Amino acid sequence: MAYRLCLICVLVFAASLAGCKSKEAEEPDVDSNTPDPNAVVRVVPPKIVLTVNGVEVSEGVLAKRMDAEMQKMGAPVPEKFLDRYKQELRRKIIDEMTVEILLDQEVETSGIVVTDRDIDKHIRISNARKRISMEDFLEMLEAKGEDINEYRENLRKQLGYEKLMDSMFADSVKISEEDAKKYYSENSDQFQIQEQVRASQILVAVNPGDSDEVKEKAKARAQDLLRHIENGENFSEIAREYSDCLSSSKGGDLGFFAKGAMASVLEEMAFNLEVGQISGIIETEQGLHIVKVTARKAAGIAAYENAERDIMQILVRNRQRELSRQYIEELKRNAKIVYGTAGRKYRGANI
Repeated sequence: MAYRLCLICVLVFAASLAGCKSKEAEEPDVDSNTPDPNAVVRVVPPKIVLTVNGVEVSEGVLAKRMDAEMQKMGAPVPEKFLDRYKQELRRKIIDEMTVEILLDQEVETSGIVVTDRDIDKHIRISNARKRISMEDFLEMLEAKGEDINEYRENLRKQLGYEKLMDSMFADSVKISEEDAKKYYSENSDQFQIQEQVRASQILVAVNPGDSDEVKEKAKARAQDLLRHIENGENFSEIAREYSDCLSSSKGGDLGFFAKGAMASVLEEMAFNLEVGQISGIIETEQGLHIVKVTARKAAGIAAYENAERDIMQILVRNRQRELSRQYIEELKRNAKIVYGTAGRKYRGANI
């Protein structure tokens, strides 16, 4: 009985193998990963969160922008406030994107072009005001996780907007002297000035990782330059020829600065020197410095004559900002703006 049962099992197994072979013979082997050319592929369209004059913004683009803003935060939002914060951030970014699209369209319609030279010039002027080099600027971008090409394209947009507003309002904003004096009298606290010194410096650059031999040579060079100055040679001419600082082209002149603007050891020395007095050799992370104080300004309120130019710029900027706000609101009113796929239209207020 057991023998017959085993025989039946063997026969059944053999039949199943034969059936498989027969089936394989009838149906060629097909890779299961091979797509069926006749299959209907369903493409899910991206969710649209905003449409401005036919220009659509997808949920993915919005999410990327929100992530970037969240990453810029210095500290995380407490969990209990996170949902509310994200909702407010979402509304803010959608409104910003609405304005950007409208202004992009106006810039294009007006034929405004921002060249690479415009961008280079803006970066160069900005770096000069901050007294940083191009290398420092690139390092700062990298530290913030920003890409230089993306930065330049964002700057191109901003400069385009500025050109647009200037073309519309630059000549239409007039500020009278009466307006300026009124602003000065009502906002005198804005024109408080700290004690300032004007100084020039000579820098012999030394890197922290330099060898002792290199550092000794730099120290000998600084001592030699100091000796020439103490013997009556012109500080500015020596700075122009031998200083490793960017200020060398201006004879070492650093301009006026208040406390907190310089490295602490340099600042302390500068504020303790009398006008015309020269320091010894000061060592910092940048290298070896020789400082000369050339002028001083006492703390107090700036005279109207000295503040007038700044006041005019403030009032012009404020008026242009108000005109720009009105212009943008007009663009919104005349545009076709739809929020979400459902089609909720703009009603003249933020979403």
